[in-house]
Amino acid sequence: MSKWSLFFAALGLAMFLEGLPYLVSPGAVRRYLETLQRSGDLTLRLLGLALIAAGLLVTYVATR
Repeated sequence: MSKWSLFFAALGLAMFLEGLPYLVSPGAVRRYLETLQRSGDLTLRLLGLALIAAGLLVTYVATR
């Protein structure tokens, strides 16, 4: 598998996983987004940092 094929496979999987909650439970997504809107900038930045760190860790472990 070439690096580009792997990249697009990972991108497709990410899009699938991102879209799944909207299909399964749009009401819960709407409530979650309202909660995020009320959150402060620091909270959102820390959430983003945690997600980036988790993503890099998963990528590191998967490619070892």
